[in-house]
Amino acid sequence: SVLARRLAPPMPLDRGISWLVTLAITALAAWLRFADLARPKAIVFDETYYMKDAFSLLRWGYERGFVEDANEQILNGTGAWRDLEVFTENPAFVVHPPVGKWTIALGEYAFGLTPFGWRVAMAVVGTIAVLLTVRIARRLTRSTLIGGIAGFLIAIDGMAIVMSRTALLDNTLMFWVLVAFGCLLMDRDRTRGMLANAVRRFPDDRAAMMELGAGIGPSTGMRPWRWAAGLALGMACATKWSGAW
Repeated sequence: SVLARRLAPPMPLDRGISWLVTLAITALAAWLRFADLARPKAIVFDETYYMKDAFSLLRWGYERGFVEDANEQILNGTGAWRDLEVFTENPAFVVHPPVGKWTIALGEYAFGLTPFGWRVAMAVVGTIAVLLTVRIARRLTRSTLIGGIAGFLIAIDGMAIVMSRTALLDNTLMFWVLVAFGCLLMDRDRTRGMLANAVRRFPDDRAAMMELGAGIGPSTGMRPWRWAAGLALGMACATKWSGAW
């Protein structure tokens, strides 16, 4: 019926090609984010807070204060975070929640307390965000072309590249908000698909609207994608308080 098609327009039939487009754009994004990631061998902007807070979380489980020359000791060290003693006895001044800092800490745990180690997790997050953008935009518009354009623009965007190559919290916040939007989009498609199937059981659209529009409407179940969106938005809030907005 016309109503069912409006509720659940079909996805494009070029699924294989769409994944080739997605992976090609994601590969470009990965190259722009990972190439020479350890340069500059310096602590850039607010990396001075977050890479050290991440290091402290690895060592102590909470953000601890650092001695005045901690940056120099870290840059001149071997990257072995288990052996570096640059802490004071006092807790650090904590501005943001820990999820973004723990994300940075994963890279430090795997690759050491080096510029590559404290930046690599953000590069991974930024690259996955490009892949998600292609798939989300394709589903939103029902167009592989538009999805590819959206992903390509994020892949080459200067701000997105910089945020993916520095150990800051903003990339993690962006990632979880993007995941939440994708989950809500999946919930919309799932729910409207269920409604479209309900409409098709009636002889015509008018009868469907009269019956299904009565009362509170048909049940759409537990809506798991909405629960997933709530979890993702919780992770955004647990990265920076601005995730609440």
